[in-house]
Amino acid sequence: MSEIESAPVKAIIDSYRDMPKGYLLSRPGGEFPMNDEWREHFAVLRSGTAHYLVVASSAFGSAQMFELRRRMNAAGLEKIQILNTSQDVVELMYEEAGAGKATRDGERTDVESLAAEIISAAAAQGASDIHIETRDHRANVFFRVNGTRRFYRDLTAGNAHSLGVVLYSVHADAGSKEVSWDPNQVMDGALEWVTSDGATYQLRFSSAPIYPTGGFHIVIRLLAMEAKGLSLDALGYSKEQLSMLDIMSSGSSGMLILCGPTNSGKSTTLQALMGRIYDRRGDTIKMISVEDPVEYIIPGACQISVARKRKTLIDHNSGSAFTTFLRGTLRQDPDLVMVGEIRDHDSASVVKDLVLAGRKLLATLHTYSALWSYVRLREIGVPWEVLTMPGFVAGIVYQRLVPLLCQDCAVPLVGGGSARIPRETLYRVQQVSDLATDKVKVKGDGCPKCAHTGLIGRTVCAEFVLPDRVLLRHMSEGNFLEAERYWRKSGVGAIDGGVTALAHGIYKMRQGLVSPMDIEDQIGLLTSDMVLEDSIISNSEITVLSGTGKLSGYK
Repeated sequence: MSEIESAPVKAIIDSYRDMPKGYLLSRPGGEFPMNDEWREHFAVLRSGTAHYLVVASSAFGSAQMFELRRRMNAAGLEKIQILNTSQDVVELMYEEAGAGKATRDGERTDVESLAAEIISAAAAQGASDIHIETRDHRANVFFRVNGTRRFYRDLTAGNAHSLGVVLYSVHADAGSKEVSWDPNQVMDGALEWVTSDGATYQLRFSSAPIYPTGGFHIVIRLLAMEAKGLSLDALGYSKEQLSMLDIMSSGSSGMLILCGPTNSGKSTTLQALMGRIYDRRGDTIKMISVEDPVEYIIPGACQISVARKRKTLIDHNSGSAFTTFLRGTLRQDPDLVMVGEIRDHDSASVVKDLVLAGRKLLATLHTYSALWSYVRLREIGVPWEVLTMPGFVAGIVYQRLVPLLCQDCAVPLVGGGSARIPRETLYRVQQVSDLATDKVKVKGDGCPKCAHTGLIGRTVCAEFVLPDRVLLRHMSEGNFLEAERYWRKSGVGAIDGGVTALAHGIYKMRQGLVSPMDIEDQIGLLTSDMVLEDSIISNSEITVLSGTGKLSGYK
């Protein structure tokens, strides 16, 4: 058996950076020349003393592949291995070598098929977002799964550009976008997409130019259009928090605010909460949602999907189609109105009118804590005297999503896991837990159950504000720090002694459900609540935050 016949055939390589480094012999003028047709699917690479026949998957096992292997052997090339890769990696090899080949019309990769492959793969992996980022001649594709970015594959910069054109200019809803995609501008759009397994997704497309000139990145949010979403019980709230959600959503008036950064599960919670209300009240309640666009199907709700760029049905006062539909709900006899997001003065003004008109309202808001939603609403135009009226705000929930550890491969902190986290983090864990009794764990190496990621989903870590008259008095007088101190000491909705989202996260860490590293990445340093209890940071407490010292009097 010849050396070439015994050479191993590699599994498919999707990333250009995983290719061996070397000299491209098949480039024009190289030692192993090919015509344009063959360079479409093949490349010959020398790396050290080894030689590689690089084959695009579409041509793998073809007669041409075996003919090239024979020719390489006849040319005296030694230590030959065959590498199975993607069409884009083959093209990138020539482009990186300065030998990009001109392709004729109809010979390029089918962009529609490429888009379908990427979106279906992202959906299959449970990704919340797809990131496409150009890097010189190539583009990197990442999936965000369980809050963590994972590399998926490479593309040529040309194919990444074609994907942007096809998804935005061809498929995006005309009411959600401009006429055509321009990678040199900030662009947003929305489209529906059916994956290879028949699942329907709402895709939210956003792109912007990046350095150097001519570069761009695209972020695509995937939203599963399921008829029945998750229940509140499955999201990770405690029993006490579920009871507080029922209290906040009861009654016929007042505003319930769900706040947090992007990708913190606010829309999922809204969907689940409205489903819980509908299960309790059925067809006796009229629910209307105004969203930009509709993200999830909510049973029993009349959902209105409207893009703010839509040119028809413009509100002449605000210049926004969104507020046109939102104001229209006042005349549509709702018991409950859900607003996808309060993001500007126009939507805040209509929300204020809806609540003052005696409607129950659910909405999301971007803030960094629950209590400071008051300040955010004031900044976008809701009068302070209205915000601090008893009953105007029925309740506020701030939440973050933290990855859940796979219990089959997670490593106990005591018993090997301490070597997997930084020393400073370990010190902070010791400050907020009892390692002798708590079940603190860290991410392991992965196993078949978690697809070798070490994670099996995400869980909510949340904090709740149920405004009472004392809190509202502090707020109305402008005593923000006193209001926060009162909220922290009130203990309403407390978990294991703390009312903050961080306290909720530490409680789950002690149970071994989430890693201390992920809590610090997604919420904050483990010792932050200890230091900020009196809203004053002393020099001695800096060492506690940094993980190099211990708080005096704390065991």
